[in-house]
Amino acid sequence: MPIQENGLTNRFRDAWERLLQFNKQRCFQMFQDAVRVPIGGWAKGRLRKLEKNDLARSKPATRSGMGRNISNWTGKKTVYPTNVLHLAAECSNRGHSAVFLESLSEWFIKLFTTEGDIVLYPFMGSRTTVLVAERMGRLFYWDRN
Repeated sequence: MPIQENGLTNRFRDAWERLLQFNKQRCFQMFQDAVRVPIGGWAKGRLRKLEKNDLARSKPATRSGMGRNISNWTGKKTVYPTNVLHLAAECSNRGHSAVFLESLSEWFIKLFTTEGDIVLYPFMGSRTTVLVAERMGRLFYWDRN
């Protein structure tokens, strides 16, 4: 990585990390209700400003083709999260260079398993996912070899 004269790199700090999730079968279980988030205060003001016809609008005023049915949000306290998770990058295990966040393991375990299901842990890392799975009442498979 190129270094500037003052010793600083000329690159931005990574602020996100892409995560990939794979399934063995086309049809798989996914428990979206388990990862709902609070809708937030923005909804009250935004929904109040819209007319009744606008709530079910499938075509946006901007003609972008990205319409949505806002009436799905009326009266709701929680919604499905976006595809961007905002989690604190803190962990207690400082003895490993790539510790998986407990909150991230927990989010995926909630989304794809229920109590008693098996969580596959194919890595030889800090075992964060194994510990979270156990705490959440899931079984786990961890090949220690």
